[in-house]
Amino acid sequence: MVNPETLTFEVDSRQFCLLLPPNERSRLSKFTNNGVTLGIRPQHIYAKPQNEYCHKIPVQVIVTEPVGNEIFIYFTIGNSTEQYVSRIPSDIQPPTEEMYDLYFDMLKGHFFERTTGDKL
Repeated sequence: MVNPETLTFEVDSRQFCLLLPPNERSRLSKFTNNGVTLGIRPQHIYAKPQNEYCHKIPVQVIVTEPVGNEIFIYFTIGNSTEQYVSRIPSDIQPPTEEMYDLYFDMLKGHFFERTTGDKL
């Protein structure tokens, strides 16, 4: 985390700044310039912004998996080979093997100390 207003994380040398909600800013401010890991559940990574704390991240869609009323999107960020997953409604059909914008809801984020994995 670079400053108490935003959480900056890096994936394969690409940095993303995510504005923290006010309640998280003060709580996480003591971790400025320290490693913080962001955890977010797949259902809180959206295809469309849901609130002012949803931040757009361009991702590479690897595969989509329709499962009834929703779709699992397996994706990577930047040049990383690490895969992540999102759950979106089935009426949205992102193209596979292409770039697509997903929205991370920072109101639903969970934060962990990088070296110990302890919840912050």
